[in-house]
Amino acid sequence: MTVTAERRLNAGAIRRDFLDGLNAMTDARAEELRESLTGHIQALAPEVRALMPYMEPRRRQQAEHYLTRAAETLELSAAVTPLTPMGRTHYLAVSARALLALYRFPGFPETD
Repeated sequence: MTVTAERRLNAGAIRRDFLDGLNAMTDARAEELRESLTGHIQALAPEVRALMPYMEPRRRQQAEHYLTRAAETLELSAAVTPLTPMGRTHYLAVSARALLALYRFPGFPETD
């Protein structure tokens, strides 16, 4: 499989938001980022899932792990928990960062 030059996702915006989420210093700023990070994860997950059949086995295992973790993070973010807004946003940012890495560098085996 070849990766097309056209990407439907804006990797720069995702990267900016997850960096902002990792560095959010106030609950208010964390809350501002929560919706966009949730949207990024929801957009990245099916893209990564679609790339999985073409990944090397070790990368596929990583993708399975990060997709599972992202789904758990989305559930946790939506639930009423003792987590602070900064804690929820941090988890979302970590998941967005992992999925973006898999999306951008899926680890396809070398082809001849």
